[in-house]
Amino acid sequence: MCTYRRPQLLPRAVESVMAQTHRPLELVLTDDGSEDDTGRVMRELAKKCEAAGVSANFATKVNGGVASARNAGLGRARGDWVAFLDDDDTWQPQKISKQMAELERGGAEACCCQFLQVRENDERHMPLSPDQLLRGRGPSGYLSRSADAHINSIIVKAEIARRVGPFDEALRVYEDFDWIVRLLCEADFACVPEVLGRYEYTAGSLFKFSGYEQLLARDEMQERAVVGVREKCRAKPSWDDSAWHTRLAQDFDQFIKHRLYAGELDAARRLLERALLLGAPPALLKGARRKMRKAWWLSLVGLRLKHPKFGHIAQVKG
Repeated sequence: MCTYRRPQLLPRAVESVMAQTHRPLELVLTDDGSEDDTGRVMRELAKKCEAAGVSANFATKVNGGVASARNAGLGRARGDWVAFLDDDDTWQPQKISKQMAELERGGAEACCCQFLQVRENDERHMPLSPDQLLRGRGPSGYLSRSADAHINSIIVKAEIARRVGPFDEALRVYEDFDWIVRLLCEADFACVPEVLGRYEYTAGSLFKFSGYEQLLARDEMQERAVVGVREKCRAKPSWDDSAWHTRLAQDFDQFIKHRLYAGELDAARRLLERALLLGAPPALLKGARRKMRKAWWLSLVGLRLKHPKFGHIAQVKG
């Protein structure tokens, strides 16, 4: 678990670890350089963990981002298995026990489950159906979005996690996407088809953004992640270039539309050219091409495409 400047949320996450029915259990908690009350809260929680039979392996480091904090935690972990949890999310008490039982039953090297995603006025399962959970080896389903698992739902053999290597610290977001793709190239996955955790989409969530500039920055980081992961994994036996090209087209379709909503037609055209150069199937970019033509005609009379939900791109948030 890693935390940064959220001392009011941290106890709930830690208490969900203490409530796990599985023992032995070690909680490796890394504070990513918080300059608030986090240190005091961690000291109090460490005592509670030890009293609950959970080994408290807590440390503070210089701020470096979530990938850096996760890497620091993985480096200190002493168990044979590792699992992830963010400071604003929680596990149900049976989460680790049920996953360990499934791992022991089938001999897999990693296991995932469903999570409940909670937004302001909305709750949904992640993924929507248990049939969409990651299974087996290889990133094909995950890349093409036909299968999914939240990073906080995953438990994996520590030796496999070390083989996968560290989270990419150059990625401020989408570092979990990159790591899961690499993990799927190394591990056989099993799953528990139940909701065993809760993902809170809070104001401080890493994927939270407000306004066009933040959306654009997120798009650029997402592009770096999806393009870069191919170079890291393409030599792996289970790599699926076709699934990667599908993901590439899906992501660039969104990047192009975002530029069009902002009236940046030249930037949208360059993104389309880049997607095609990288091998995105043209058939999967037909929607983006249609919007480009419409945006061009609108530009002749001084208009631009409207965002389907927010209207003006400056109001976009998510």
